Amino acid sequence: MLKPGPVPFSDLYLDEEDTVCSQNIDAAEMDDAVTLEEWKRDWEALSAAYEQWRQYGACAHEDMAYCSAWLGNTGDVAEYIELIDSLNRRHWYDGLLTHVPVANFTQLAPETCQSLIGELKSLIGQVEKGHPDRCQQGCYLFGERLLKLMQASAEVGNPLQLLY
Repeated sequence: MLKPGPVPFSDLYLDEEDTVCSQNIDAAEMDDAVTLEEWKRDWEALSAAYEQWRQYGACAHEDMAYCSAWLGNTGDVAEYIELIDSLNRRHWYDGLLTHVPVANFTQLAPETCQSLIGELKSLIGQVEKGHPDRCQQGCYLFGERLLKLMQASAEVGNPLQLLY
């Protein structure tokens, strides 16, 4: 359960760049009730307060993360993509290629994890059958760890946040 934030949740929204904004602060600026400098000051104060709350006060868990597990690094992600390419079945793994190696910060909904489990099991099976020599390489281990995390996410209904 989240603790109350620096302003009421109903006042907050995410803009097109996923930046936290305040409807009240923006309305005051649009109505010329504040100067641009006052608006910037208020926005910066809100942004700092929100980030402080998100990292330390919103949840009993640090940075709002219940747990974390090492999945791999960017090299493992690159090997994982190369592995899929080497199987010449890229179209079989469209979901994995779309959702997993996106960026350093990706959040997957439990429903997305559930939909990707079959693709990931297929990929792991393909490696075990056709390339048993690669079963101890980073890309395979990355896939195994990812499968466990996706299964847990789907089972408990919490999102999976990927950082690498």
